[in-house]
Amino acid sequence: MPTRFTSKTATIHKLFAKLACAVWFAALLTCTAISAAAQCTGPGAPTTTQTRCLTAIAIPGNAIRSFDISWVDPDRDEYYFADRSNSGIDIIDTAHNTFKKNIGGFVGIKLNSAGTAVDNNHSGPDGVVSHGKWLYAGDGDSTLKVIDLDTGEIVATLSTGENKSGRIDDSVRFWFIDRAARLG
Repeated sequence: MPTRFTSKTATIHKLFAKLACAVWFAALLTCTAISAAAQCTGPGAPTTTQTRCLTAIAIPGNAIRSFDISWVDPDRDEYYFADRSNSGIDIIDTAHNTFKKNIGGFVGIKLNSAGTAVDNNHSGPDGVVSHGKWLYAGDGDSTLKVIDLDTGEIVATLSTGENKSGRIDDSVRFWFIDRAARLG
């Protein structure tokens, strides 16, 4: 014998369907909020300051132990992170908050003679700045690397004439950057 639905039964079924949908939606929001909050926890996450974490971007490779001066190019929507732990420049897409790639070829982390701490004078990359499609990055071997951002390739490695076993000095690096910028 077929079950007969009354208007009261139909109303209860509609309410139950809406309630089930609302419960699933609430669960989804809760999981998303927990996931987003989890991105902003851990060592270095602010807890008692006015600064707050909005999102975190995972960087593949080694855990970040050492980094240096980074740079944002608003025209390209890119952030260039001098990542010594992964011996390269990490490029972050600032429009979508995603990791794009790592441009390697840098000396990476060098430890002090006791092997107990990072030697910032010999580690690299040291710092980055961009001009148009060019990225300029100092390295711990006293060189300036010129990167074509369209190809992601290091197209030139320039010696600063400084001690080959030390990081590039900021004034020398910016002298090279100024000269390169004038050349286009």
